[in-house]
Amino acid sequence: MNNNKELLLNKISKFNLSPDSQSIWRTIESSVANQAKIFYDRRVDNDNQGSAFFDWWESCCDLLLHRQLAISDVNFDARSHKGDEYIEIFNQGPIIIDVSALRINAGDKGQDFHFPNDTLMMPQESLRIYTQKESSLSFNSKTPLLNNKGDTVYLYDKDDIAITSWAYGNEVNNDIEIGVINYDGKEARTESDEFVEIANAGQHCLDLSLWEISAGKNQNFVFPEGTKILPFSAARVYTNLVDHSSGGFSFNSSRAIWNNNGDVGKLSNPAGELVSEYSYGNAINA
Repeated sequence: MNNNKELLLNKISKFNLSPDSQSIWRTIESSVANQAKIFYDRRVDNDNQGSAFFDWWESCCDLLLHRQLAISDVNFDARSHKGDEYIEIFNQGPIIIDVSALRINAGDKGQDFHFPNDTLMMPQESLRIYTQKESSLSFNSKTPLLNNKGDTVYLYDKDDIAITSWAYGNEVNNDIEIGVINYDGKEARTESDEFVEIANAGQHCLDLSLWEISAGKNQNFVFPEGTKILPFSAARVYTNLVDHSSGGFSFNSSRAIWNNNGDVGKLSNPAGELVSEYSYGNAINA
């Protein structure tokens, strides 16, 4: 097991929350150097030809693979408008990646897909791996693999370290919460800059398609299909403001939603189950 890689990956997942760019750069620089030393020692021990530069370059590619590749979609219900069940991965760039040694797990032990030899992904390219559909990229399963109620899908590298993971349905429940409600906006009367912040406290990318926020009677917001929140990240839903840096979500309400004296925000999953509740002011213990 590559402890240097695992240590960096654990830190990288939390970089979304850190404003300390210098610390991030130092962490990456140190990890790349350590990984290059691992590759160098392995090459010398095996008496393989090469150079220090390519040991360094290979270490960069190996480590940053975990930032380049992402699970971008999971169609878990073949009855949906998307058609056949599939897991989609995306190469965010900037380099071509050989994914031949990678493995996808569809949620349970033994539900694995291994990419064929010489499978390359170009920058900005997506690949769909089907569960049942006959294809060179398919689990070739005779039955559906993805649990319609909820599951977590993983993509693993050649060292069997998780590159990325995607949770949906009831598997999201334990990692998602209402982090804060900013109920007193600076804009007069309409307070359009009020917001409720939804936080992902876990290590999976969370699918929030059709999750609902309730601020009271007739004050509901439903996340559109395809909404996701990255690990250790957050999204804001404003009262009547569009901020793309925090997700771009809005209730589109012409009047204030959150009562400055006290209120309750509720977050429910697509099945209508209450997952998180946030109370403030005179609504606490009411």
